[in-house]
Amino acid sequence: MPRDTSIRKVLVIGSGPIVIGQAAEFDYSGTQACLALRDEGIEVVLLNNNPATLMTDPALSHRLYMEPLTPSVVEAILERERPDGILANLGGQVGLNLALALHKRGSLRRLGVRILGTDIEGIARGEDREAFRELMHAIGEPVPRSATVQSVAEGLAFAREVGFPLILRPAFTLGGEGSGIAHDVRELEERLETALALSPIHQVLVEESIVGWKEIEFEGLRDVADEVLIVTAMENVDPMGIHTGDSVVVAPAFTVPPEDLARMAQAATRIYRAVGLVGGANIQFAYHPERREYRVIEINPRVSRSSALASKATGYPIAWATTKLSLGYTLRELPHPMLRGVSLADPPVLRGQVVLKVPRFAFDKFPDADRSLGTTMKATGEVLAIDESFEAALAKGVRSLEIGAFSLTNSRFAELSDAAVREELVRPTDRRLFVLAEAIRRGMAVEELARLTAIDPLFLRAVERIVREEEAWSREGRARLTRENLARAKALGLSDAYLAKSVGMAEAELRRLRAEWGILPDVRPLDTRPVRGEEAVGEIARPYFYFTYASFARELGIDVTRPPGAHPGAAAGSSSDPLLADRGVEAAGRKDASSRPPVGLVLGSGPIRIGQGIEFDYASVHALWGLQALGYAPVVVNNNPETVSTDASVVDRLYIAPLTVEDVWEVVRRERPEVILAQFGGQTSLNLALPLLREGAPVADVNLEVLTTTEGREEFYRFLDTLGIPHAEGRRVFRLDELEAAALELGFPLLVRPSFVIGGEAMRVLRNARDVVAYVRDLRERGAEALLEATGEGLLLDRFLDGIEFEIDLVTDGWEVLVPGVFRHIEGSGVHSGDSHAFFPAPDLPEEVGRRAREIAVRIVRALGYRGAMNIQFVYDGHDVYVLEVNPRVSRTLPIAGKVRGTSYLKAAVHAIVRGAHPEGEDCSPPAGFAGGGSLARSRGRVGGDSPETSERGKDSPDPLARPVSLKVPVFSHRKIRGAFVHLGPEMTSTGEALVFGRTAYEALAKAYPIGKTLLKGGIFLDLPHRGLETRPGNASGPYGLSSPLVSDVRRWREMYRELSEKGIPLWLLDAADADVPVEAANPPRTGGERGRAAEAVGFRRLAWETALELIRGEVAFLYAPWPDDMRFLTVHHEIVRLATLYGVPVFLHPDLLYASLVAALNPAVDPDFVAPLEDYALGVRPDAGEPSEARRV
Repeated sequence: MPRDTSIRKVLVIGSGPIVIGQAAEFDYSGTQACLALRDEGIEVVLLNNNPATLMTDPALSHRLYMEPLTPSVVEAILERERPDGILANLGGQVGLNLALALHKRGSLRRLGVRILGTDIEGIARGEDREAFRELMHAIGEPVPRSATVQSVAEGLAFAREVGFPLILRPAFTLGGEGSGIAHDVRELEERLETALALSPIHQVLVEESIVGWKEIEFEGLRDVADEVLIVTAMENVDPMGIHTGDSVVVAPAFTVPPEDLARMAQAATRIYRAVGLVGGANIQFAYHPERREYRVIEINPRVSRSSALASKATGYPIAWATTKLSLGYTLRELPHPMLRGVSLADPPVLRGQVVLKVPRFAFDKFPDADRSLGTTMKATGEVLAIDESFEAALAKGVRSLEIGAFSLTNSRFAELSDAAVREELVRPTDRRLFVLAEAIRRGMAVEELARLTAIDPLFLRAVERIVREEEAWSREGRARLTRENLARAKALGLSDAYLAKSVGMAEAELRRLRAEWGILPDVRPLDTRPVRGEEAVGEIARPYFYFTYASFARELGIDVTRPPGAHPGAAAGSSSDPLLADRGVEAAGRKDASSRPPVGLVLGSGPIRIGQGIEFDYASVHALWGLQALGYAPVVVNNNPETVSTDASVVDRLYIAPLTVEDVWEVVRRERPEVILAQFGGQTSLNLALPLLREGAPVADVNLEVLTTTEGREEFYRFLDTLGIPHAEGRRVFRLDELEAAALELGFPLLVRPSFVIGGEAMRVLRNARDVVAYVRDLRERGAEALLEATGEGLLLDRFLDGIEFEIDLVTDGWEVLVPGVFRHIEGSGVHSGDSHAFFPAPDLPEEVGRRAREIAVRIVRALGYRGAMNIQFVYDGHDVYVLEVNPRVSRTLPIAGKVRGTSYLKAAVHAIVRGAHPEGEDCSPPAGFAGGGSLARSRGRVGGDSPETSERGKDSPDPLARPVSLKVPVFSHRKIRGAFVHLGPEMTSTGEALVFGRTAYEALAKAYPIGKTLLKGGIFLDLPHRGLETRPGNASGPYGLSSPLVSDVRRWREMYRELSEKGIPLWLLDAADADVPVEAANPPRTGGERGRAAEAVGFRRLAWETALELIRGEVAFLYAPWPDDMRFLTVHHEIVRLATLYGVPVFLHPDLLYASLVAALNPAVDPDFVAPLEDYALGVRPDAGEPSEARRV
């Protein structure tokens, strides 16, 4: 049936900031949704406050709201926009929960707006645990014995009935948040309280344990004509009990008999119909291989993380299809956008390929966290690997993780005792693969491993084959280096890096030898064309490619784990396959070079992790668009299945491969690009630049001199000295035992860090000799000592500069410099820029400070002869501007500047790199298939201090804070990881960010932290907020000489205390004398002495421990929780922060942020409920406003 023509305007709800359990997959699905709607001529209104996403590009929607994702905000947008429908099933759990909240408020009925796709009743049937369980009983589908509870007492009653262990599954949560396994009464009480608190409807399903069963997932769609398509089945290598987001997942399913898969597929079809699904959904089954029974676990009645993986594994655009089906189309009416000659009703078929997902964790940022894996997701990202055997795909997946692992065998685990190895097998952690390899190396039998881990022996034997091959090379060394042995090793997935190390050769030397012996991989398309009869139908319009040595496995008769139905003698294709005709690749060398456009290769950013997030995928896509606008055939290599850049429709050619020199070099060898861009993929791509340059690759935007000058600290300081640019005093040490003497020589406080890092990994502020001892101990425990000596990079020690931190992004052709504006951090120096709140444009930085920063930037750029995008971070101490660091690449803030200004600085950077000049006025719209876009604004004006002259509001106000501004707000995921202590410092720990807009700086702060309405309930202070501010420099103008009312010092804090006290707002201190503080929590922070007396003088009240916890559960206004000076108080600090986060109480970790938020909350002119589209804030360049803007060409 044709689409519903009454739908002319649609509100799309995005998923908001990146958190564990909700990452880039929803940017991919949201982007697909916006494109599918625009393809139908439908007006798109978008709500999403994640500035790092591609879906929030102005080109993808007609009206963009970057506002908090709350029911009241959505209601205000509906009042203003009056859309015909809401698309809520592509914004993750956030979208569904908002749709249900609007339904309960009666907003949908009152405003005459409908939910498109799966309706409210269908969403509730899928998300409400009790409703779904009853539905399964009604249609005769087996589910585990369970009870839906709304109190701890009800859970205990069910436990007495069925016994332990029990699995807890909260309703309406994401990434398994709040779920867990309870083995006894104590664990049940503790975990059920958490689960009930996290469920928006305070409902938890408590079910009998099926831990150890296989977990099988089905991705499918249903249309309004009741036709169901099963896209694929995927098998979790890890058993039930480990969240699917933390498990290795493989497609197709390997170990379930075809007839049992068919039974589950039929069950999935019945469930889709019973729920009333319209669009895509994911169903999870538990399967018992001996009894050949299954149980239905749950359905996600929306597009999910698994949907993105299934789309990339099969080439089937689930999010695109879901959007079209939500408009009333049927599957048979929709042509497949990636295949010519077939419809979306034709199921994809994998032909001999293995598609593998491997999770990426961030425990390197949280060394004290609980690393154990369970039903709550802890991975921050994932990688995709494609090959023709499980072994080769797994080896690719491991080296794609970018954790320094180029093999499964790891010397770090050789130090574990047998008991420790066995413990990690039984209670798995993120290191499970490497522990499995270690157990095999020690001779543990596959049967014993299967008993301990519940992993199928088929997968364990594949791991065993890899380990045995690695052992042979490690044992025999150079003697093993023959053509046949090398070919065998490559067929099993062993990396050049591991093999070269084993035989004592340089990696480049081994690669040349391999090429001489003809051991080169084939490049093949992922062929998932449907089958009619026995023939594949359709033509691949947009292929993506992978490399494989599978032909050598067949040639040598190597026993590998091939997917079900794959014949060992049948190739899945080759580099000369007719499917690759006119796609470039190897055939390009045989064609007349003039018959095809030059190739531009963009190096992607790999898996999402703390410090390198979705913003670099956004940058990569813009780089691809920029290359296409300049006449290049854009090609990308990446391995993140969640991202837009791994959507084949974005590029001419996409390679799914590890981002290592070995794998990227194969792309270079095949494609022969004229230009390689390494600035846009974060530190991942930047780290590839130097080895590629040494191999002769045409990396256009990075050179050896720039990298060594900016990344090597001593070289960088010498460079700044030659230019007369102020910086911190510093030195480098190469051994940990040299650190203490160097620290004493420089004096405290100190900033210490390794070189060549992103996200501030292993950075610390050392304030005394005790901190030095603790830091050295931590590095030794993490195995860093050997790494420091092996790399020769050393540790960098800098004198810590106290002041206002700010940063600028710029685009340059080597001479001219374009600066979009200044990001002014709210938190003082010492907090990583990724964890800092930042105003853009800077509303209160003195004009002369911005001018000085711009002058420094020009001198640095011209001295380096640098082209492209650059980020420079500064500190202003009230006297001078100091350079902290220079990042010769795209930063996480440049995409934000582009969103705020409405200009693609990223595409401008591509033009500057390739053509050597800015494309002033040139059209940099997205390519065909991406509607909308606009030209680069010609930007002139001032840097620092002033807001854009295009804004009318506040332009005549003497208060610079009374002008429009955006505020970057970091978002943390600590509550997902038990034991991950909340701490702001030089090492980044936030997983994402939101962007908030306000007509004034006060309004932006009030919208980010709407505490004004609840202030009368009071706040909890663990210590006085002026800790560490006693020595902050200032004068009559204010702290650091700034007149801004948002910057605090001791005097201003005392005035704030008095104002709060006069307003009758309760101020609380945790009482150090409280006898009820648990022993394991040590003692709470001190409140006695001068600080305690000062507190009492301004109206603070002492608070007992239990009273503090009750206030948190009662949703007090906010919590102030600075990092304690004394580490003995760390446990009590963490427990209070954990509870506050659990119960939705705002937590302030830094006095500067708390002070600024209080100033905003107490401002009577602030309206935290104001909602407007992005253009209404007038921070960009309007066509009717001519050229004025704060952005400046220098």
